[in-house]
Amino acid sequence: VAIRICIILIAKPPKPHPSFAIYGVEISKNYGVIAIIASSKDITTSVYGEAIRNEFDKIKNQISISYGQSKDYDFLKAGNIWNEPKDWMMALLKEERALGAFWAREYGSILPDDISLVWLGVYYKLKIPENIKKISLVISAGIPWKNQGQLKTASW
Repeated sequence: VAIRICIILIAKPPKPHPSFAIYGVEISKNYGVIAIIASSKDITTSVYGEAIRNEFDKIKNQISISYGQSKDYDFLKAGNIWNEPKDWMMALLKEERALGAFWAREYGSILPDDISLVWLGVYYKLKIPENIKKISLVISAGIPWKNQGQLKTASW
């Protein structure tokens, strides 16, 4: 059985976060709302990625206030040629670098019963349909819901 999923963009979310510009919900034909997604405003940074990492850390700390401990990752694929500090953004562009954090009960996070996971990740560009303006340098956060039929507003 194939599960069809679509993403609907939200023009005016009820409680927008100042770091995010685009909001959407991911909807499954079988389960209803399965995730809420937010993507940041464009972030201008250096080749070292300082502004991106600073914004990531700021949002991660805000989420941690609500949900506690996270499992963090910041890695570069083995054998990558973009391994100098000045190559941070190039490695991100080439999808050879990953920076993110997960909040889940298995990592010691404190989540409401209807939230199974919260994630925050850094991506060079948001991959969205061609008819929507592409965005460079985004931080995205999403919350997949355990109780698939109920939409709640997360806050951090």
